[in-house]
Amino acid sequence: MEITSTMFVPLGVICGALLTGIFSFVSLINQKEGKISEFRQNWIDALRDDIAKLTASFDRISSKWQLTQISEEEKAEPYKGRQWLLEFNELITTDFEHYSECYNRIMMRLNVKDDKILIDKLKELDGYISSPREMRDKDFVKSKIDGVITESQVLLKNEWEVVKSGEKAYRTTKFVTCMCIGLIVLAGIYIYVQSTIV
Repeated sequence: MEITSTMFVPLGVICGALLTGIFSFVSLINQKEGKISEFRQNWIDALRDDIAKLTASFDRISSKWQLTQISEEEKAEPYKGRQWLLEFNELITTDFEHYSECYNRIMMRLNVKDDKILIDKLKELDGYISSPREMRDKDFVKSKIDGVITESQVLLKNEWEVVKSGEKAYRTTKFVTCMCIGLIVLAGIYIYVQSTIV
């Protein structure tokens, strides 16, 4: 087929329309994915904050178990009656409220399948909170807190990598857009070369 000079105008219009459509689509995807990345970053920050508060509260409750043990062992009749329990309860009320609130927020943020290891570690931690024997053992408490923190770091790093590299839809769109622009440019070059040969 012979390419005449009058064909350049409609071809140019078609290429321009295609490029405009592609750039509009890319812009729309960028805005959406940018918002998702912003939400993901906020999720990361909130999760990090809640894990820090939860582990700190757990550690303080452990220290208060130790203080109660020291105080009770100084008495002639330790752990007699309910008074020690009422005093202990008053001592940990604020920390326990913070712990409980953070625990519930964290659990609601996590995915049952994807975050199973962290969920199991948090449930294990929660199982020890009202166990005097374990809570008075500082090394034991530290090992449980370290386990939660280590697994949290893995999750937070993975989420940060997604924020850094972009959402999957954004990466796919970027690749497809580059391919489309490349094909349009190649088609333009081919048409130009064909028209100069004639």
